[in-house]
Amino acid sequence: MEYKQWREKWLVKSIHYLKMIREDFEKGTGKKVEECRVELIDEELLFFWNESPHPWLKASVATIDPKDVFITLYRLFRSKKLLPALPWGSMQGVRPAKLLQSYLEQGDSMAEGIERIVDRYDVELDRAELLGKVVSSQARVLKGTEGTLGLYLGIPFCPSRCFYCSFSGEVVPKNETEIIDFWQFFKQDLLAAIEWINRSSQNLSTIYIGGGTPTTLPMSIFSELCEMLSTRLDLSKVVDFTLEAGRPETITLEKLLIAKKMGVNRVSVNPQSMHQKTLDGVGRTHRVDDIYQAVKLVRKVQFQSLNMDLIAGLPGESIEDFVYSLEKILLLNPENITIHSLALKKGSTWLENQQVLPDPQVVRQMVEKGRRILLEKEYLPYYLYRQKNSPGHLENIGYSKSGHESLYNIQIMDETHSVIGIGPGAATKKKVKRGKIYNYHFPKDRRSYQRDLEKYLGERQEILNQADRGI
Repeated sequence: MEYKQWREKWLVKSIHYLKMIREDFEKGTGKKVEECRVELIDEELLFFWNESPHPWLKASVATIDPKDVFITLYRLFRSKKLLPALPWGSMQGVRPAKLLQSYLEQGDSMAEGIERIVDRYDVELDRAELLGKVVSSQARVLKGTEGTLGLYLGIPFCPSRCFYCSFSGEVVPKNETEIIDFWQFFKQDLLAAIEWINRSSQNLSTIYIGGGTPTTLPMSIFSELCEMLSTRLDLSKVVDFTLEAGRPETITLEKLLIAKKMGVNRVSVNPQSMHQKTLDGVGRTHRVDDIYQAVKLVRKVQFQSLNMDLIAGLPGESIEDFVYSLEKILLLNPENITIHSLALKKGSTWLENQQVLPDPQVVRQMVEKGRRILLEKEYLPYYLYRQKNSPGHLENIGYSKSGHESLYNIQIMDETHSVIGIGPGAATKKKVKRGKIYNYHFPKDRRSYQRDLEKYLGERQEILNQADRGI
């Protein structure tokens, strides 16, 4: 690598790293990231405050490859006590399971792969071992699914918008004409995908109807959507068919019966908390009792799996509050439980309003207590991913009773299969040779999606038709 290129990468990545660890960096130094400038002089990395000519920190990086910038800075700041030990060390990727899997493919044993992650990235041993459990679960679930496809349908409507939410979504329009107009565009999108799938030699193994909250759709449109999927696609090889019904107040027996008839075998009812004060405080419009009633309906229709989500770190909740919610959910005996760490991302109301985040150590104890409880109850971790802007730099983990894992969640989170995305904000992922992934995202905004749908469908088609061409 030429010196100029080497130098530029070091500077750019150093500044990027400061922004990624902003909260911890500012707590450790007492100053804002914007007050710090980074320079590279004679292969020595220097940190200055504002216009001060005197560096407050420096390190020789003459022999260090730019790919190790994050590792180097993490260890440097740790040695100067400017950064606490982070659970994932210097690792920044959102899909750590992919890294461990790559080590196994290179010939490492599980123990050797875990050791490499700990040594190279300073990841805590218990996190690395957790990753080992996840990868082992995935190997069992993925067996025999090679070369199959996933299909995601994103419905962008919700009864209200949760303050932490950054997904593609909006409050369901009061004027039903807007929903009908959206459905005409969405149907065009879906038909184009169905046509491609039916021409493809790949079998469809998963379908995920998400959003948003698909069960907010009027009965007539929901019914038509189910009919299109069941009559225009070969669903005989689909092993994981999920309906996201995250907002319990939108669930009706009639919609669940239609979904079951279509082939849905997994339903998500996502309380996030079992405390009414919390539900009110995050912008949800349902009662705790609605959660119990929704689960009752799901069990009555006898779906194979019920998934329920909780968020660790919701403002105002204590560790005891979180454990209470988890224990209440366990009494409902869902086959899947997902524990999310609160993360405020672009598009969320709380990020725009600069909501104060909870103490990272409190969130960490919530996540770790939740893990201990679920493992004791014989729930197995089977997918894991990380998000930016999460207090304590933690992770989101999906747990499952054995045999009830969601193949789709593994497909999309760890990019093991091609997935076709339908609807605003949906991602299409085309898997090609050597693990390379082509990603394509529709715009999150519903109106932009509708206005330029023809263009977006053409671009998605181009991605789907990409030949490997020796990549």
